[in-house]
Amino acid sequence: TLDKFLNIRKEYLKEIDHQITIESQLEILVFLIKEFLINESKKLDLITEKNKVGNPYILKALEYIDRNFTKDISVKDVAENCFISVPYLQSLFCDLCGNGVAEEIRNKRVEYAKELLLTTEYSIKQIAFECGFKSADYFSVVFKKSCNTTPLKYRKNT
Repeated sequence: TLDKFLNIRKEYLKEIDHQITIESQLEILVFLIKEFLINESKKLDLITEKNKVGNPYILKALEYIDRNFTKDISVKDVAENCFISVPYLQSLFCDLCGNGVAEEIRNKRVEYAKELLLTTEYSIKQIAFECGFKSADYFSVVFKKSCNTTPLKYRKNT
């Protein structure tokens, strides 16, 4: 990977006039580092995705969450559907998905809320309940924590 990075750097340097400034060289270096990090991140995402799909419990849990995230489901419900204990499911999720089961449920709900905010005229309260949140206030807190903006601002700015 380092060789690839160095080859890319050489190609850029060949194209640039010898009068290049140090500032321009730093900009190029930052760009190349960003590209390298993006590529490495994509590789890690693929590995994580393969591990998720390869584990039958994780697959079953993700399918259950996908079908039921708009309902009042708990980590216990997901574990019971997979016929495993809550601690074992939590451990698998943390190891293979990088987050907990409850976080996965919240993430699904927030993603669905983003879609509803952009494609419907539903009120924030309607969207909160449609996505499986028990209250509009809790929904707003979770949404802001996840997206760094309020649901209303997200709707207006996107």
